[in-house]
Amino acid sequence: MNQDWVEAAVGRTYGSTLLITGVPTKQTEDGEELMWGSMDDLFDDVYYHAEGLMSALSVLRRLPQYLNTANLCLLDRRAGDLPFDALRIEFRARITDWYDGHPDRENPFAWIHLGHGTDEADYLPVEDEDPYGMEEYEIVPGLSDGQAPWGNISTRRLEAMIASAKGDIMFLGLPLCYATQVADDLDHCKRIRIIHAEHEGFVLESLEMYSPAPANSPRFSLEGWRAWLWAIKGQWRPRAAAA
Repeated sequence: MNQDWVEAAVGRTYGSTLLITGVPTKQTEDGEELMWGSMDDLFDDVYYHAEGLMSALSVLRRLPQYLNTANLCLLDRRAGDLPFDALRIEFRARITDWYDGHPDRENPFAWIHLGHGTDEADYLPVEDEDPYGMEEYEIVPGLSDGQAPWGNISTRRLEAMIASAKGDIMFLGLPLCYATQVADDLDHCKRIRIIHAEHEGFVLESLEMYSPAPANSPRFSLEGWRAWLWAIKGQWRPRAAAA
């Protein structure tokens, strides 16, 4: 991250939603109901993601403030020129509950998916003139639609969903199995600025929010989420100190 990155980021259009998909549900007499509708629900739920999710949300709620400060310090903006709004948290059971095809749908400013990742969400035919007439297929990674490990959405379909909505995504968090494969396939998507993906294979659900432990350490940490803030803060700190 540098001044060019901040300037490019500020030059895009963003919403003000912090979206969490893959939220657990329960069945009631009225049908399916989200177990989380507010932060109070999340605090009250004994859930294996709780500690890591709280850390991630703490970071993401501060991200607009850090970007506004970087915008002022690096780009010599006026004190009142704050392009990033405070975030409101929205909970959804499935990705398709948010990306529902509505023409006014906005992409979230930040998005964490708590479902599952897969390195084989779809198989697409490769256009190649094989002299032996053998069909070749490209294996495409993807995400589960909800918390359950089925109903996969390939990265190609996901990119189309994002492209059909308004604005860009500043931060996409993928605490999932095969997250790096998903991130690599979304790397060319011009509507996403930052992708947080640390796991390149299978990982236990209880450890998905944590950074992989170094080979010489049995401990897992949540520092991977905070690293984004320090990277952004590091861009303006030297200049602010020099002033």
